[in-house]
Amino acid sequence: MIKKIAILCSIFLNLCIVRWEPMAIRMTWEAVGSQTFTFYTENSNVFAFFVCLLVAVCQVICLFTGRQLPRWVKTLKYIATCCLTMTFLTVVFVLGPYCADQGGVVFLLTESSMLYHHLLNPLCAFVSFVLLEREPKLPAQYIPLALVPTMLYGSVALWANYQRLITGPYPFLLVYQQTTRQTVLWCAAILAMNLLIPLCPGTGLMTAVWCVNGLAQAMMWPPLVRILSELLSEADYKTATVRVSWGSSLATILIYLTAPLFIQWGGWRLIFFVCAVFALVMAFVWIFCFRKLESKMRANRLVPVAHSAVNGKGTGIPSTLWGVLALIMLAIVMQGLLRDGITTWMPSYISETFDLGSGISILTSVALPLFSLVTFQLTEFLNRHLLRNELSCACTIFAVGTIALLALKFAGDAFAAAVACMTLAVGCMHGVNLLLICMVPPFFRSTGKTSLISGLLNSCTYIGSALSTYVIAVITDHFGWSATLLIWLLIAAVGTLCCLLCIRRWSAYKSQNE
Repeated sequence: MIKKIAILCSIFLNLCIVRWEPMAIRMTWEAVGSQTFTFYTENSNVFAFFVCLLVAVCQVICLFTGRQLPRWVKTLKYIATCCLTMTFLTVVFVLGPYCADQGGVVFLLTESSMLYHHLLNPLCAFVSFVLLEREPKLPAQYIPLALVPTMLYGSVALWANYQRLITGPYPFLLVYQQTTRQTVLWCAAILAMNLLIPLCPGTGLMTAVWCVNGLAQAMMWPPLVRILSELLSEADYKTATVRVSWGSSLATILIYLTAPLFIQWGGWRLIFFVCAVFALVMAFVWIFCFRKLESKMRANRLVPVAHSAVNGKGTGIPSTLWGVLALIMLAIVMQGLLRDGITTWMPSYISETFDLGSGISILTSVALPLFSLVTFQLTEFLNRHLLRNELSCACTIFAVGTIALLALKFAGDAFAAAVACMTLAVGCMHGVNLLLICMVPPFFRSTGKTSLISGLLNSCTYIGSALSTYVIAVITDHFGWSATLLIWLLIAAVGTLCCLLCIRRWSAYKSQNE
């Protein structure tokens, strides 16, 4: 009976797409005419229309015969679903922020044909495929097939732009407004990220590739901080860093919720292919947003940093400030130890302490990034409007985290209290991260060392994160969770003390710099 209900629901959702698509494509044609089929969105939705019609017919046959969907039909539905999901993600994470002045995400998801092409069709396709069309299982080697339509569209569109047959319709296709080398490098990076890790034959090579991947990702933050600090006003920079931090937490929430589904459905390799899609989206975001930043700078009439400073030839860091930086770096290591240590080991602690299943224990971890979204906003408000000093604010938040861990030490068998204390502690560490890694480096703008300071401080987070995994495991195995909680409390106290010792000298440097 349950299987028949799932088939009926699948038929209904597929027929919804079949019904909506003619309406939506007509709306698009009335708006842009012959340019309709230059858009990836329209092409992917038309493809999905025919596939969903085929799936609906096959599901009706399956309902009466008791057979499964033919594998080739399931494969087509998989490809169509990936294309529509790509459309939805691009709208939410790229086009929405880019078109903020025109209504943003809400406008792009609800207006005219975009309601169907950007929201309803992708949602129906995803739900029907992931939840209702579970049989037959597709082998892992079918995963790269999802790339075919996107790569085909991209290749044709790039060639057409190169031949000046069309313009765009997306900024990253404007080959005469960015170098050919840049375009080729983007494509090469995307292909490498899609294929390399899942295809590694053994753990040795996979570890090496993963290290290179980590190095590449670490290289992104320092230049990003420098660019944002140079192109934006102080107020806009602080707002931008909060939003960037939101993205990190939202991604954490997303991976917690979706990773088990992907593993169950297509194995661990599927996660890397999905992450590759997000890497592609990230590239598009950068292309869009960088141009928007430049236009915002021109609109605000901001004066660019002197050429010497940009190239690291500024006045240099005062020798008296290196002691402050050393304490800040130690505080960041403490922050990394706590943030990633608690995040990593919270499910194990909950499971072993309160005798709960692993599923429930992992689900409680979703509270950590959820609360961090609130913490980012509160931290930014506290620093901008009340304390107006990054180290004073970091010291205060570290102290709150220390109190939360002290309460955790005495929480005993109170499950809700334990989860609340750990959530508050991790949220505080996210706030400290925002202050010390995002807010501090721009004050070195005049020295030409913004990227250097950002890289040094960010590396300290990774040091803390790396230590947290191994050290906490050793302590827990040998001395139990009680000792681990005590260590967390001491780490928080050390971080608080480091920030406290920096306040006066940082205030003096900040006043001089301003």
